[in-house]
Amino acid sequence: MSARAQYKVFTLADPARVVIDIQGARLSTAFKSPAAAGVVRGLRSGSPQQGNLRMVIDLASEAKPRSFALAPDARAGTLALSWGPMSTPPFTIRPILPADDIAVAAIIRTVMPEFGANGPGFAIHDPEVDHMAAAYARPRCAYFVVEREGVVCGGGGVAPLDGGDPDVCELRKMYFLPALRGQGAGAALMLWCLEAARMLGFRRCYLETLHGMDAAQKLYERNG
Repeated sequence: MSARAQYKVFTLADPARVVIDIQGARLSTAFKSPAAAGVVRGLRSGSPQQGNLRMVIDLASEAKPRSFALAPDARAGTLALSWGPMSTPPFTIRPILPADDIAVAAIIRTVMPEFGANGPGFAIHDPEVDHMAAAYARPRCAYFVVEREGVVCGGGGVAPLDGGDPDVCELRKMYFLPALRGQGAGAALMLWCLEAARMLGFRRCYLETLHGMDAAQKLYERNG
């Protein structure tokens, strides 16, 4: 995609399908449906409204989709879609919006001092803390927030590692309020971040952690 996508994702049943409507989009080359694989039985495209593109994914069974759009870089923009079981966790994950900036800044400034990370040189003082949506709208960056009952309670993202190789990203500002801990949000958000990193062309991920973040360190070890 040549720009960040405006899109809608929904599901249909009997038979199971995931539908993606992308505004102001069209296929630049002829489309050929890939062979069936795993839960995916087929992929179709159409244009229900002039100027819009519809992609329909036929599934072998019902699934709950998750999606996110990445800002375009030198190559193109990316719309990522995956799905899992229909069971619903007690939280939702989505890309950050400008309206989330105040909540995310408050989370960072609440959690970091909890682990003694409020002195000079810590990320709590980074200029981007008050403007996270704009900071991670840059090419090859992505940041996600985690909501519980409609309230943003955590977040995390990836960006190029300053001074690192082009294929190395950094896991950044991944913090959760106590109300969200112990519910699998960390593992779920880690998957989102790593998937975004792969879609952005990264092959390795650098991270830093703090003393006392035992649960986070175990999560990082499980993910290599």
